[in-house]
Amino acid sequence: MKCFHCKKTIAPKPGKKDRMASGWHRAPDGNPLCPACWSDRYCLRAITLPVCAPVGLTWDELRPLLKDAWEKATNAANWAVKQLLANDVVRGSETKMPKMPKIYLYGKYPKDKTGWSQSLASVLRTTEARYRDRRYELIWLHKVSLPNTKYPYPYPCHNASWKAERGDGGEPLVTLTLPGQRVMLRVRFGQRGNRNRNPAAFDQIVSGQAIQGEAAIFRRRAEGTHRNGDTARDSGGQRVQYETVAKLVAWFPRPPKREAEGTLFVRSDTDSLLVALDAKDERLWVVNADHIVRWTMDHARQLQRWADDQKAEERPLASFQSRRESSAAKYRRRMDSAVKEVGAQVVNFAVRRKMAAIKYDDAVQSFCPRFSWAALRTRIATKCNELGIKFEWSSGEKNTATARNDVTEED
Repeated sequence: MKCFHCKKTIAPKPGKKDRMASGWHRAPDGNPLCPACWSDRYCLRAITLPVCAPVGLTWDELRPLLKDAWEKATNAANWAVKQLLANDVVRGSETKMPKMPKIYLYGKYPKDKTGWSQSLASVLRTTEARYRDRRYELIWLHKVSLPNTKYPYPYPCHNASWKAERGDGGEPLVTLTLPGQRVMLRVRFGQRGNRNRNPAAFDQIVSGQAIQGEAAIFRRRAEGTHRNGDTARDSGGQRVQYETVAKLVAWFPRPPKREAEGTLFVRSDTDSLLVALDAKDERLWVVNADHIVRWTMDHARQLQRWADDQKAEERPLASFQSRRESSAAKYRRRMDSAVKEVGAQVVNFAVRRKMAAIKYDDAVQSFCPRFSWAALRTRIATKCNELGIKFEWSSGEKNTATARNDVTEED
């Protein structure tokens, strides 16, 4: 196999001459590209679109199909974990953890595969990858328990089994295959910052500029009262509204490369969330984010007060369990939104200042210890990858600008 751009060649595996090599991709024009050339041209992104209504069906007809799909996926994930553990080694007198024995989960799956064989294979692959990530702590160190999947497991759809299109009135539509039936769903675009981004990304998928990946349909707890989606009871016995959501993954073309030079030093601070410095130790930009500190402190205080109130008379199920779950869900949504907003602000500032790289240091976390620092770091790295900005995590090592700034503040 030969890369169309850089002319790199790779020998095919025995018996797999016609298959793409691992990491290689085929461009829309049919030419193969090596991993490096593919990464220079495309980046992997996902857009999440809430479902408004099914087309050609009613919600009463769609809900049983979704329930069946989620049940199948959840059962398959839990079955795969048990099979992997039963097939794995048991620690004995070995000084080094042995390799995991090979197992063909798809061939061993005993139940009916008709109508969802591609989705089943995806669930099994994902479950095995998750098991392998935790295998050392599970088998060798015995520090974690066997991962268990709760209902509903997101139902995956192969890239060839879903389609995005615009309706006659311009409304966004997603057609995908559920077990035994193909359905069309009318979706809507996100709120606030995603209003402009999601329509453009959706149109790229429709036109074929973006190369389709795997899609998934799942449900999430709704912020308010929704007529669409599903209704269930939480652990406190209260009715909770859920909305059905479609997640579309695709390889999107990267924007044209821009002229950029220099490095933006971004670090956490004791008096603010993030501070941006240049190579000359000049403070260019700051994110105070006092509201994040207020959210985390209020949530921690409320959780502690609920824990104090859960005496023996309030066990095993507290009367305020539903309020506690609702508060936790609201806090997770707030933190997720805050991570996305701050990450976008940091990267957009680097783009505006025409910086070629971001060096990130989050060693100082005293400003807000409960904040999701790892999630913010991952978000900034993802945004940098999309826009072609080099991202470097200093992992607590003081860079030159940070060290000079500390001396200046002490003086």
